[in-house]
Amino acid sequence: MERGAFFGSIISTLNHILVGDTIWLKRFAKYSIPLASLEYMKCIEYPKALEQVIYPHFDDLVQARYKMDSVIQ
Repeated sequence: MERGAFFGSIISTLNHILVGDTIWLKRFAKYSIPLASLEYMKCIEYPKALEQVIYPHFDDLVQARYKMDSVIQ
């Protein structure tokens, strides 16, 4: 639902943050020293656009965010 946010909605904004994290962590996984925590990123598809909504449903987005946060930690 449109809420006047920069990306149109809270879901779109949260997806944008997840897309940004995905792009950076995939770069780290490809070009940095091998880290076990980044192995997961090799299985994730590279986003097509910064405004891509990967997870339109909040519950799926939350689960993906938890997984991404576990990679970051």
